[in-house]
Amino acid sequence: MRRLAPFAGLIALALPPGCAEPPPAVDAGVAEVRAAVVVVSGDVRAQLAPVPDVRTATVGHVAGAPRPAAPPVVGGLGRRAAAAAEGLYLDAGDLWFPSYRVLPHRRADARAEAEAHAAALKRVGLAVSAVGEGDLAFGQDVLRELARAAGAELVSANLVQAGTSSLAFAPYAVVSQGGLRVGVVGASPVLPADAPEADAYRFAGLEARAAGPAVAGAVAAARAAGAEVVVALLHMPEPEAQAVLRGLPRGAVDAAVAAHGAGPGWFRGGLGVPTSRGRGVVRLAVGASGGAIAVQGAAVRLAGASLPGFEVEVARGAPEVVGAVACAETCHAEALQAWKKTAHARAMATLVGKKQGRNPDCMICHATGYAPSRALRPVEAEVSCEACHGSSAAHRADDEVPPEYGRVVPGWVCGGCHGVQARQGVFHVGVKQDALRSPGHGIRAPSKN
Repeated sequence: MRRLAPFAGLIALALPPGCAEPPPAVDAGVAEVRAAVVVVSGDVRAQLAPVPDVRTATVGHVAGAPRPAAPPVVGGLGRRAAAAAEGLYLDAGDLWFPSYRVLPHRRADARAEAEAHAAALKRVGLAVSAVGEGDLAFGQDVLRELARAAGAELVSANLVQAGTSSLAFAPYAVVSQGGLRVGVVGASPVLPADAPEADAYRFAGLEARAAGPAVAGAVAAARAAGAEVVVALLHMPEPEAQAVLRGLPRGAVDAAVAAHGAGPGWFRGGLGVPTSRGRGVVRLAVGASGGAIAVQGAAVRLAGASLPGFEVEVARGAPEVVGAVACAETCHAEALQAWKKTAHARAMATLVGKKQGRNPDCMICHATGYAPSRALRPVEAEVSCEACHGSSAAHRADDEVPPEYGRVVPGWVCGGCHGVQARQGVFHVGVKQDALRSPGHGIRAPSKN
């Protein structure tokens, strides 16, 4: 199949208003014309509501002058849904959570918001999403649950299970749109080991290998699987994305979308970045005639009509904390005695010794279930059982129901706090968890019979 570089010209395709360059044209009678629209968001970071348009916001106010009108809002799930309704909807990563690290007092809300978002995206029709580091704030399993609930496929050609060469996600997906078979290749950022964001991989049990060769292999595989058009979702800043694209054969990828762009979105030379927090998307108009492909791209600011019915309401509130003593009163007396010997049991005393015992920013991690909006409750003092295993009220009532995060604590739970302070160095989840194991806590207690 002959491939044309973006903007080389083949088929007349409609672009959004405001695009200065007219689309190319061709005599449609030469061959059958197939056309599709692909809409790509990125770095949404769980932003479901519209946000003020910072381009029109007024800074400061002169005394005595009329106050300016509130700036218009852009983005929001309803506008994103309206844009996605045009065609194939993709996301370039960092979709589900505000950050790669969710502090304990925000976990319940962040999880509830992500689940509501997934249910809405099922209606919107999200087809494929790349995996960003922020998507791993709750680990691999929760990310997969959200994608299933949304009806979407996850793609990352270069994330592997830690210590192995086994891919954690599919490297590509092939979906049909407008009579075209579109291959979608994903790649995740390669982060320095000392970068704070690298905690997302470490606590999720993942490693990122070099993106260039991984993307090249995934593109070839997608073509072999019948993809006529290939879109690369490169969840990395523009320089890294450009380096990946330069390493590919000419025409291997028809369009690419990167991440972490600052300011308004853009599209040029076949690569684009959508405006973050759901304020904009990259829109690709794709056409095929005979054996040739043409792609027109533009960054679109989401300031138009919003589809009704996408106002997401999330029930908020922290889960109930029963406390370490309550856990010990039922079945876990040995675990309580072991916990009393750990630094977790002295977490609040550590703060008091540093004269930070009333600092809510510190208490979030030095207590269990604490929320800065209220006073500390007695059962929340110290880093006790439920700081790691999650709310255990239902488990205490019925031991067949596991604690919120399970008996085996996921690494991302540790990362919520232990990734915060750089002076602690690299936090090795397995080593630290092994140090906490004792009879009755990770090791079966001796029988008393």
